[in-house]
Amino acid sequence: MRSFTPQDIIARKERQGKPRKALELVAKVGDLRSVWTKRSDDDEHLAEFIIVRLVTILEVFARLVVAEMVDSDVPEFSERARALVKDRKLDFLFADSISKEDLTIGDIVAHAVSVNNLDSLLGILRTLLPDLEAELPVAHSRWTEDLDRFPLDPIIADYGQTKLAIKRLFEIRHVLVHEMPAERPFADDDIDGFCDAVSGFVSACDWVTVKLIEDTIPFTQATMTHNAVASVTEAEDELKEVLVRASTIDAIDVGKLQASQDAWRAFAEKDAALFAHAAEGGTLYPVLYAQRLEEHVRYRIDDLVDLIEERHMA
Repeated sequence: MRSFTPQDIIARKERQGKPRKALELVAKVGDLRSVWTKRSDDDEHLAEFIIVRLVTILEVFARLVVAEMVDSDVPEFSERARALVKDRKLDFLFADSISKEDLTIGDIVAHAVSVNNLDSLLGILRTLLPDLEAELPVAHSRWTEDLDRFPLDPIIADYGQTKLAIKRLFEIRHVLVHEMPAERPFADDDIDGFCDAVSGFVSACDWVTVKLIEDTIPFTQATMTHNAVASVTEAEDELKEVLVRASTIDAIDVGKLQASQDAWRAFAEKDAALFAHAAEGGTLYPVLYAQRLEEHVRYRIDDLVDLIEERHMA
């Protein structure tokens, strides 16, 4: 494992800009394919650039998906991540960096791994996803709206062929970057196949993580709105139950509890409106409003539960 510091990781994150999504990386592959299709006869080095870029996309995706899994609410990922990072200085890095909110545990684990070939790529992913090799060949999109039609056709038509293409892609990239071969170790006809392999692998692996972390995700705005409103409604119901419990504790003044709740409600709703203001008048507004309000409700529940336990023990 190469040495790394929090500053190294922060600098890399700043260079990369906002966190990329797998769909964006698949779109980048599409852009490369489009450039290749429209190439002119004098673009003699374009193919080499595309090969190097495709491997970069795989490397970026590996770190993206590792960080996403480790930072998720699935506890198994955090446990499995220990096998990816064996540096004893890790605990120090966590304490020194996470408190500054510049890094997450997922960031640190993701930037500690090294992707040099197909075996290392699969090894990293299998550490977090032990069933990866069984899941990838049958992976398909998991839009909530399509749930009643599952399982859909797999994204990767031939997983064995995809692995062979990616294995060869890494090998060719190594030759191109570290050697000056007298003849190109690939043919122009290979480029489309490499694009297909990278696009299929990234997309399929992304949907495998969606399955384990969220099961399905909404495709339409209507579904997103419905899910957001349902989540905040569920949280509100839980809050009502906690308020009832709090009102039965002798050491909690019911009048002050109600006054506090009224003040909290006014703040929470105004803050949610401020948070969603940029989308006001649009279809995204109710989603942002509900998501922000749910955050406040969850925090309020935790605070009241702590108050109940404290006063109950008094």
